[in-house]
Amino acid sequence: MLAVTLSARSSWWPAYLLLAAAHVWFAARMPLAALPPASHDDALFVRLGMEILNGQWLGGYTHMTLAKGPFYPLFIAVSALVGMPILASQAAVHAAASWTLARALRPWLGSEWAALFLFILVLANPMAFEAQQMRVIREGLYTPLTLLVLGLAIWAVRTRHGPWRPALASAARLGAALAGFWLTREEGLWILPALVGALLLALLHDARDAERRPRWRRTLASAGVAGVVAVGGVGLFQLANLVRYGVADVVEFKQREFVSAYAALTRITPPAPVARHVVATPETLALAFEASPAAARLAEAFASPMHAGFIAQGCEVYQISPCDGATRAAWFMWALREAAGAAGLHRTARNARAFYGQMAAEVNAACDAGLIPCGPARASMMPPFDARLLPAKLAGAGEALWIIASLRGIVPPLEALSCYAENCAASSPTGRFLSAVHTTLFQPSPMLDLVGWSGP
Repeated sequence: MLAVTLSARSSWWPAYLLLAAAHVWFAARMPLAALPPASHDDALFVRLGMEILNGQWLGGYTHMTLAKGPFYPLFIAVSALVGMPILASQAAVHAAASWTLARALRPWLGSEWAALFLFILVLANPMAFEAQQMRVIREGLYTPLTLLVLGLAIWAVRTRHGPWRPALASAARLGAALAGFWLTREEGLWILPALVGALLLALLHDARDAERRPRWRRTLASAGVAGVVAVGGVGLFQLANLVRYGVADVVEFKQREFVSAYAALTRITPPAPVARHVVATPETLALAFEASPAAARLAEAFASPMHAGFIAQGCEVYQISPCDGATRAAWFMWALREAAGAAGLHRTARNARAFYGQMAAEVNAACDAGLIPCGPARASMMPPFDARLLPAKLAGAGEALWIIASLRGIVPPLEALSCYAENCAASSPTGRFLSAVHTTLFQPSPMLDLVGWSGP
């Protein structure tokens, strides 16, 4: 009787729902391994989310307001509004994405059992409960959104030649998911080759049909709807920032003026060879301060303990001892924004944009005039391509794939400290943080020790 029941397609829904509910229930009871004081990560996302919840969009403008994508703060706000623990909300999106991927691939999997197995395999991702992934950071949403975009892309390809309404609805859902994905992190460009490849394969498949032209029109119509919805979704956030802050930038790290300023400062050639990953040294910054009155306004901030902290972090991560005093790429973009903020140059978004544009123009002019030694001009935060580093980069990519496959380096959270708003003081920063995300906290943790935080 059970075999007969399971053979009916509708009877598989309870299995999916039960597994998804168990996954969300488990996540709801897991404490966080968050860093409430982390001003560039956990604390920033929660603060922006609470500003949205209070009807202030992303709040008052500072050098951090538009530093990261706004979709995760919006997600935190919605999660807080419905009263769900943040890990449970992320688990719900992950379950939905896992179901979407499994059902999208169902016609090619051979059986319902295979689809259910794929759903379980994707749902039970152990990395979701690694210490870093249990922080209040974007990766908890970014991974499910990636799966959702890929699953909906497959679904859109499958339904493109069916009835118009379901086909266009599938394409619209893909566009909405892609917009959310694009607004979560800044490097979303990497997923486009997969989507373009899927479109090209669909068009090639259509070319085998005698009625290829109508089929091409249907395929391109679906792609067009997905693109319009994605661009429109991103445009809504641009409009919100334009109204609130006077600039249409979603993230200022993509802003032309900021990128140009970063590129100008990092094209200055140091007087001696530097280690990999180094993009600025005291000598190159001194040349910039001498050549550019705008850059000179940052001299005091770059000489402060704040910047020394960025230098020290880079040396610690790359195990440089004694520390060479240089600033590495992963920290220089933050050091630049912190310096500009400390110098009072982020009073408004427009002022900040004008400052970065002026600094870029002045430094580039000095470079082009030969007043300071510089490399080629560029308008990107990417370093110049060096073919000599290609073998090392390929080896690093292989090592990264092995880390993913072997789950090497997973750090499980330690014992749980019951620290919720009621017993950590709702008025304390930690209490407000945990109240916003409706979750307790794992403590102690090596990450908390790293930032010098030992309790609420």
